[in-house]
Amino acid sequence: MTTKQPLRKPNQDYRSREFLYLSEVNTLIECAESGRKHRIRNSALVLIIFRHGLRATECSNLKWDAVSFDECSIYINRAKNGVSGTHNLEEDEIDKLLLLRSASNSPYIFVGENGEKLSEAAIAKIIKRLGVAASLDFPVHVHQLRHACGYHLARQGKASYLIQSHLGHRNYKNTEIYIHWAGIPRGSINWSEQ
Repeated sequence: MTTKQPLRKPNQDYRSREFLYLSEVNTLIECAESGRKHRIRNSALVLIIFRHGLRATECSNLKWDAVSFDECSIYINRAKNGVSGTHNLEEDEIDKLLLLRSASNSPYIFVGENGEKLSEAAIAKIIKRLGVAASLDFPVHVHQLRHACGYHLARQGKASYLIQSHLGHRNYKNTEIYIHWAGIPRGSINWSEQ
C-alpha cells in the first residue's frame, strides 16, 4: 500500500497575491546589491527576470550569444511553447551585464562559483533568500517576478497585445490575469459624480 503525499495548500494560504509590486522588486534588487556575495550577478538576475518576465528555466538557459551590446538587446528563448523574441535592454541592465561578462568565460550569463550555469533550483533559492533579506511579509518565489512584469505593464496601461508579446504568451487568455490584477486605472472612475 502506498501512502499519499499531502496536498499542497492553495497559494492564497501562503500569500494574498501572486505578483510583486515595483517597490518590492526594487527592494529585492537593493538587497542583492548590498549582499556579501555575488552582488552584481544577483542584482542582475532579479532585474533581468523582472524586466523580461522570465521563467526560471528561461533565465537559467540565457547565453551571452543572445545579447547584443551594439543593439542594446537580448533574444529571449521562451519555454512552455511560448513565443520567443528580441527585447530591448535598458542602460542599467547593460551596465550589470557588462560587469558580469568581464568576470566570466562561460557561455551562460548567470553562473555559480563553479562556472556552471545556475540551475532553476539555484535561481529559486537566490530569489527566496533575497525575499527573506528584504523582510517582505510573505515568502517570495521566482515566478512572482514574471508576474510582477505583467502586472507592472498592465498597471501602466500597456495594450494587452504588448503584454502578451513581452511575456511570450502564445494565447491571449494567459495574459488576461495581469489586466485583472492591475485593476481599473486610477482616476478612471469619478465616485463623486452621480
